[in-house]
Amino acid sequence: MTPKSPQKKTSQPPESPGLDYAAWRALALQPWLVHLHGNRFASVLAIKGQPGEAENKGQPPFFGSDGEALESAFVALGWGSNNWCGIALDLPGKGVVSEQDLRMLIEIIDPTVLLALDRMAALKLKESYGELLPSIPEPGIMTKLLGRALVFVDGFEAALTSQQEDEAKRRAWQQLKAIKTSPLLSHQ
Repeated sequence: MTPKSPQKKTSQPPESPGLDYAAWRALALQPWLVHLHGNRFASVLAIKGQPGEAENKGQPPFFGSDGEALESAFVALGWGSNNWCGIALDLPGKGVVSEQDLRMLIEIIDPTVLLALDRMAALKLKESYGELLPSIPEPGIMTKLLGRALVFVDGFEAALTSQQEDEAKRRAWQQLKAIKTSPLLSHQ
């Protein structure tokens, strides 16, 4: 995978002999590992704004029903379970990822698809990108953001525990399937 030209100076790899791009990415992400889950070289980056039940109990991000559901969904969409990374923006007792840091993390991970899993994540993306993302996208409608596909799934984890569970899951699944239409992902 050839790296794209970085959008921000802070995400540019150093000109250092012996330090390859993968090593630089690993070092740059080190302070944020507590907020990350999955393959940090993935083409899909799932962003969760609100902590779920598992995170509120002190578990790592995406180790609850939401992580299992995302893995199952990505397998059903034909991408396997190892082609995504997740960022939890708010972890009780571990801090909050700022708008500036979120944008930097996105540039370092360099996914082709951004998946906002709740309204808080979509709002944080909007705040991170300012005039480049003038409004929160409609749920389930793929939009472009600096050459990346962006899909907002309204309340992914909440749909897993909703009283109207079947309808909420169906709605979340329909919204999530919008990433399948992204020309930026290769489907095998």
